Amino acid sequence: MLPQFEKFLHPVLDFLKDGKEHNLSEIRQHIIKHFSLTAEDIQIKTAKGTQSQLYNRVQWSTTYLKKAGLIERPKTGICKITESGLKALSCGMTIDLNYLRNNSKDFVEFSKGNDDKTKSNTQTVHPSTIEAVAETPEDAI
Repeated sequence: MLPQFEKFLHPVLDFLKDGKEHNLSEIRQHIIKHFSLTAEDIQIKTAKGTQSQLYNRVQWSTTYLKKAGLIERPKTGICKITESGLKALSCGMTIDLNYLRNNSKDFVEFSKGNDDKTKSNTQTVHPSTIEAVAETPEDAI
């Protein structure tokens, strides 16, 4: 079974701690190994059926980590840890949504901006409006 979306944040950041640039495919492969995902887990599609939940959750995880300033995207599809990301890992805390909210002003601003957009368009559900749940934003829609 595929873990909750929030459970991806720490392993993704931990994978990037070598300081090298990694593409999203490498990150997905790490997640597959980290969680010992089966072929069936990997093939589960989002509610829309347009992409795998694994792909979707890795994408959202990297977006959240980037908005929190813990990773950067030097090129499209490439991720690299920042100094802030290394410091976050060294503190020994679990990197989850609460950590991002409590330790990143940029993430809070990102969340606030998207909360306003969500209020003006009730059909839009943005990831920042979702508390620590099993669903990715797309799944919640």
